[in-house]
Amino acid sequence: MKKISKISVSSKDVLTNKYFKAVIIILLLVMIIMSVVLIKVYIDINKKNAENDNSAKNIITQMEKNIDEYTIFEDENGLLGVSDKNERVIIEPYWDDIYILSENRFIVGREFDNDKKMGIIDNESNILVPFTFKTFKSFSSEFVGGFTGNNNDFFLFDKKGEVLADNIWTGYKYSDGMMYLNDSEDEYRCKFVDGVFQYVYVNFSRAPGNVSFNIALTDPDKIRKTGVDDLKRIADITEGYLDFLISGNNNSDIADLTSEQYYSALSSNDFFKGCNVKKISDCSIDFSEEKSVMSYNVKLIVNYDYKKKDIDLKNISSEIIFNIVRDENNRLVLKSINKTEL
Repeated sequence: MKKISKISVSSKDVLTNKYFKAVIIILLLVMIIMSVVLIKVYIDINKKNAENDNSAKNIITQMEKNIDEYTIFEDENGLLGVSDKNERVIIEPYWDDIYILSENRFIVGREFDNDKKMGIIDNESNILVPFTFKTFKSFSSEFVGGFTGNNNDFFLFDKKGEVLADNIWTGYKYSDGMMYLNDSEDEYRCKFVDGVFQYVYVNFSRAPGNVSFNIALTDPDKIRKTGVDDLKRIADITEGYLDFLISGNNNSDIADLTSEQYYSALSSNDFFKGCNVKKISDCSIDFSEEKSVMSYNVKLIVNYDYKKKDIDLKNISSEIIFNIVRDENNRLVLKSINKTEL
């Protein structure tokens, strides 16, 4: 029987085998890495879906779900509560909606008789803000709006659940730390300065006798010293008395603008009788203080035409100054008015 001769393997074949094994190892590593990536993507997708599921359960998604290691959780009945980092229940699972305002303030909501109600409680479930709101919305890291369900009306809160200005707002915009608010025709701008909420701009739009004008203040100190409610009263007094002068309405219409002490003199004025008022401009408010008593002078320019029998004058301009003071009940009233032709 013929012997089988030895098979010789060249160095080239050995090198080829080494390259082949290296390629196999590299392919295996690539497959492992791709598998890890695919698993991570799968986990992330599931996590995102879980968050979306939470959104469907009425957690207020535009607001924080966790703060200072507090966490919103859901019980077996689908109701929401709050627990701390030690899994101790802070807020019992009773609510359909929860938003963590701060370490001890929470916006909560639930349907009562098929009507959704929301309010603010503390970490002991004491009611701080009554359940009179339909929804809450976070405007920024500092401002929260509580919407009443009456059109777009809302109250403005800070993140501690404190109401900022006891006023119902109708419109808003937030930009670079500034909150722009609307109240009917009026405009306000406010922000936190060194942690203190303050108005930095107000603009009151009025239209006596269908002639529009604006009173704007841009000095935060003057706004703070007077207060926006009093400034609004000053604008209303100015509009009301101008409407009386321009429209020639009944004297009784100005009774609420002044007091008995000044009513007789003010009701006898007829500055614009027979006039066609065309424009009111250059409105401003000056402040004066005497013996700790503050008074206000509203100055403005009225442009008008006058016609009576053969007299026909065009483009007359007069400066009007309203002097507004506080009466014995600390109520702002119109004391006097001065007219000077320019």
